[in-house]
Amino acid sequence: MWADPPGRGDRPPVVGPHSARPQRLDAPGSGPCRDDLVGAGDRLDPLALGAHHAGRPGLHGNARRRRAAGARRRLHGDHRWARSAHLRHRREDELVSLVLHSYFRSSTSIRLRAALNLKGLAYNTVAWHLRKGEQRSAAYLAKNPQGLVPALELEDGSVLTQSLAIIEYLDEVHPEPPLLPVGPADRARVRAIAYAVACEVHPVNNLRILDYLRSEFGADDATVTTWFRHWVAATFAPLEAMLAGDPRTGRFCHGETPGLGDICLHAQVLNNRRFGVDMAPYPTIRRISDACAALPAFIAAAPENQPDAE
Repeated sequence: MWADPPGRGDRPPVVGPHSARPQRLDAPGSGPCRDDLVGAGDRLDPLALGAHHAGRPGLHGNARRRRAAGARRRLHGDHRWARSAHLRHRREDELVSLVLHSYFRSSTSIRLRAALNLKGLAYNTVAWHLRKGEQRSAAYLAKNPQGLVPALELEDGSVLTQSLAIIEYLDEVHPEPPLLPVGPADRARVRAIAYAVACEVHPVNNLRILDYLRSEFGADDATVTTWFRHWVAATFAPLEAMLAGDPRTGRFCHGETPGLGDICLHAQVLNNRRFGVDMAPYPTIRRISDACAALPAFIAAAPENQPDAE
């Protein structure tokens, strides 16, 4: 979870996926909201973006035919995942019931955005500025007492927390396309890849820890960078060996379609860039991350494509 220096008010913006003007959440006790954000649908259209990167015009015009074809057969390989969001792409008048509480540079938020996009689920975004401490406001703590992002607010008002728990919830409620393989051993393998990042790298390298190093131990930027790189290497070296030496590794962590492992791995690689982590020792991880970065669902999840990006 990374941020730039503070620069906006206390009230988080709610960004509607198709609104010409962004919606706003009037959180109790919050300050004025920003007026310079655009709606997520206006800022980024995954269909149009996917067409641009693939060099294929006219994706919108064929969406209905692709949905019908998808209902008749199971899609495979690149086409299945490139189209997954398109097959269930929301109509302009469709009610959006999911609310994602997020921060654009938070790697855990990147994970959840990618999962929602892969599932083709529409959502509004509420941005909480981590550097300014908005996640510790009474308004947000009322929803998530941990004061962490992301959180996913459901239609009934209930709030889910912890990115991996939310992603597995989505996989259970919206099973297509699946983010975990079928077999128990294969599912355990994919979870192990995801947990290596989520439980070994992220906990010691997130914003709270890095800020604590600075405030309590006087660590300067160079020391914090050394800390970050050390803990990435401690996990990425064995993870590279695990992925490179297993025949189940394909274009992605497990086979030819992205899943839970890829979601976590790619989000961490994006964070690594901020600290200049050398990816040369990890060619398999780098290749998998590059494959993710080429898909519309991951492009739409990238920090620079969020309505609160700075």
